Amino acid sequence: MNIKNLAKFSIIGLALVVTQISAVNANPLTANITYFRISDSDPDANKLCCTDATPEVTNNLGPDGLPMLLSTYTGITPHDTNGADELTYWSPNFNPNVSQTGTGTINIPFNNSAMYNPNGTGFYDGNGNGYLSAVISATLIAPTAETISFTVASDDNAFVFLDGQVVCNNGGVHGAQTVGCTSGTIGAGNHSLEVFYDDLNQTGAVLDFNVITEGITTTPISFDPAPVPEPASLALLAIGLLSLFGVGVSRRVKCRV
Repeated sequence: MNIKNLAKFSIIGLALVVTQISAVNANPLTANITYFRISDSDPDANKLCCTDATPEVTNNLGPDGLPMLLSTYTGITPHDTNGADELTYWSPNFNPNVSQTGTGTINIPFNNSAMYNPNGTGFYDGNGNGYLSAVISATLIAPTAETISFTVASDDNAFVFLDGQVVCNNGGVHGAQTVGCTSGTIGAGNHSLEVFYDDLNQTGAVLDFNVITEGITTTPISFDPAPVPEPASLALLAIGLLSLFGVGVSRRVKCRV
């Protein structure tokens, strides 16, 4: 083999090694996505336009695992909130105008410039097709203690939560606007990741989401917010509390005797 051929095969071999290393390092991130349909009759449907991207939710998820409306939100105040001021675009339990329509597994980066019903495959919103909301959910695994950076572009709302703490607060009814955001330092190991999205206006529907930090991995998990307690459950809870109160009173009376 002459020197020219040796050099040629060496270059080919090096290219194969680099390709294999790149394939190992480029592990695709995956997540679960849960789709919902917001009916045309919902009081917020096509009623909240328009603002620039602005913070809309508080720093923490609410008691039912949903984003809570910020008291200082400067946009048009939404109607779709529950008693804890949680937004209900992702909860058929709290909002009769919302219905779950499907689930799936997605790759990150996720890009969809037509987030219309059904399940991000449609062509328009309103006019009987309703409006789409969705939750991307995964366990994010950090190899070391570090900050995690994201980008999100949305038309309309998109809120990124890491361990129940808001990182990206891209609120308001608006055209697609890209927001870059970075978490505080998190420890090595597993962390919950949730992206709450909704389209509420009859012009455009976009969601682009990416994790910028390299070296992390993800595992898809189902979105499962806390259910609304049934009236019977609440009654049983009240009876239980009264029983405990009665036992305490009885013991105090016996002690006095």
